[in-house]
Amino acid sequence: DGGALPGTAGGRVEPLVRTHSPAREDEKARIKAAGGSVVWFGTWRVNGTLGVARSIGDRPQRGIVIPDPDYTHRRVSPLDHFVLLATDGLF
Repeated sequence: DGGALPGTAGGRVEPLVRTHSPAREDEKARIKAAGGSVVWFGTWRVNGTLGVARSIGDRPQRGIVIPDPDYTHRRVSPLDHFVLLATDGLF
């Protein structure tokens, strides 16, 4: 999981990516519709193991944990100064 935040003039910040967390209601619904479960073990977990709802390389969870990212299309503005890209360790 990662994140992207554009920094604009005036300090406005608008996240471009939403965290792929099984705590999100839309992710819970998608996981349950795919035949999985979301349970609480100190944090929300997919099928009691993974703390993320989207990932690559988790073969036992294939079809429940998907690799498709969430993303946002946004035009670059003259007011944009930078974009901060980072992994979930920072966010």
